[in-house]
Amino acid sequence: MTSLDERTRLLNDFDEAVAGGATRYEAANLIGLSQRTLKRWRQENGAVAEDQRPQAERVVQSHQLTHAEQAAILDTCNEPEYQSLPPSWRQSHRFTEY
Repeated sequence: MTSLDERTRLLNDFDEAVAGGATRYEAANLIGLSQRTLKRWRQENGAVAEDQRPQAERVVQSHQLTHAEQAAILDTCNEPEYQSLPPSWRQSHRFTEY
């Protein structure tokens, strides 16, 4: 997550580079962000948009694993007979037996 102060600084750097003659693509590339990210950060009135993810409501998905299911998977993966096998083999062989 990028703080509001950091977003403001990066957008100011971007604007300064564009004003200095750089293309929008070059300026975005120079600061290491995509043009889409920079556009998303700036509101229609030109103000810097604050990150809304911290205020987002977290929804528990119906297909989400329970803590017990996660622990069972990790226990199985860490059994001596499976520890040295690649994850792709474990997924396709061990867990399809059930």
